[in-house]
Amino acid sequence: MNRATLLVLLGGLALTTAFIVAPGADRSGPFIPRSDGEVLEEVPKSAPRPTAPLTVEEAAVRAKALIVEARRAGGDPRLLGRAQATLGPWWNEPSPPPQIRILRATLKQSFHDFEGALVDLDAQVAADAADAQAWLTRATVLSVLARYPEAERSCEPLTGVIAAVCRAQVWGVTGRAKEAVALLEGLQAAPAERGWVLSVKGELERWAGDDARAAATLEQALALEPTDTYTRLLLAQLQLDVGQPARAAKLFEGRLVNDGELLMLVLAQQASKAPGAEARRAELDERVAANRQRGETLHQREESRYALALEGDVAKALELATKNWAVQKEPADARVFLEAAVAAKDTKAAAPVLRWLDETKFTDPRLRALAEELR
Repeated sequence: MNRATLLVLLGGLALTTAFIVAPGADRSGPFIPRSDGEVLEEVPKSAPRPTAPLTVEEAAVRAKALIVEARRAGGDPRLLGRAQATLGPWWNEPSPPPQIRILRATLKQSFHDFEGALVDLDAQVAADAADAQAWLTRATVLSVLARYPEAERSCEPLTGVIAAVCRAQVWGVTGRAKEAVALLEGLQAAPAERGWVLSVKGELERWAGDDARAAATLEQALALEPTDTYTRLLLAQLQLDVGQPARAAKLFEGRLVNDGELLMLVLAQQASKAPGAEARRAELDERVAANRQRGETLHQREESRYALALEGDVAKALELATKNWAVQKEPADARVFLEAAVAAKDTKAAAPVLRWLDETKFTDPRLRALAEELR
């Protein structure tokens, strides 16, 4: 049971709104087809054009398949948009069928409408207290909003591996990372769940300060789930942090990359002075420019890092990190906020994150070190 099949953003997978572009594509100017017959893009097979209104069951199956495919494609917004369109007849209904409501909540979560997702999830668990998917998704959303006691209570109705992972993630953010790792040690996960469990465990080991162990765990997780974007980004970030940018860049070889992956790849290539770095940087610049032109706000975390690390615009990075923190409060959000505040030498601006660190007792050594630079 990986992130895709659970349909939740475990650990805060960042969804992007940019198109996915083939590696090495020429993005130097406008693209002009050579003939009227040239194919510009193929519509995914999972998104056929309906010829008749869908039943509730048909819509649920189609929307779920699109969401799973979107996650495997790194959060392709086109697929998420098709999933939302599939649920269109029920999108604004106050009491849609249960199978529609849980998918609608998942999409709202993907679009960062966390409060809207909670409305659906609260209704879902009130109607069906045995709905494990709803409880787990609810715990994830509440954690993103830094409502940790409520998040942990949402883990209580769960059982087995899902319950353990749910609790471990809350414990990891609230100063109990080592306890959380111990909770997952030796967990007898089914084959379909093992990659998910290892990915969560690897991130917890990072938060506990054990990078060597985390690297081994994340490599195992990625071997089991090679399409898991979140695990790939975790491992790449770890390798960048420990001074192995070439290994980080290698993780993205031969892959179609979303915005978050492309940003990580560019950072790794620049740090390792890899061939082709300039071309991929130009591709990233174009994607960011397109996002800004559309007024996109779903991935301000990544854009803050881009502004700081690649544009050298400290003020912009801090502005974006501040806006992002108002929406979601995960460890990765705290990190970009603190990095921007350190660069700006602005302790006052970082006060919300410093307060969050004090209240949660979050243990990640990197965040603690950044905080010390500001105190």
